[in-house]
Amino acid sequence: MPLSFLIFINFFFGQAGITDLFELSKEVLLPENVQLSQVEFVDVDQHGNLLITDQSRENVILYLSDSESFLELDPEECHPGFNFHPIRAHFVDDEVWVFNRQSEVSQFSENGGCMGVFPHRFDAPDFFTPVD
Repeated sequence: MPLSFLIFINFFFGQAGITDLFELSKEVLLPENVQLSQVEFVDVDQHGNLLITDQSRENVILYLSDSESFLELDPEECHPGFNFHPIRAHFVDDEVWVFNRQSEVSQFSENGGCMGVFPHRFDAPDFFTPVD
């Protein structure tokens, strides 16, 4: 049985009070080689790209909607020996930020290429949103 993620983007509000209704925009089937255990956080950008943070397997999966491909983000290629324990991942402008349990943020390009570790340490906030 294939596991799928449903992406809901359209919100509608009812007249008799505020009721959120969602419209199915796209269904993304996960291939068998994408292993997930305990999904803790999901983020979707305006292009339909998807980030899935799995704390149990200590990985972040990036789905690229243009190529309909899945990548596992790995800081090892640009930061060897990095202790990678992702808490959650966010799209920030044209980058991906992965908040790590050790108060560090790994930065990746929007196509999953490793860019390094953010130069300052800080704890992952409970709520995060980019601001101009």
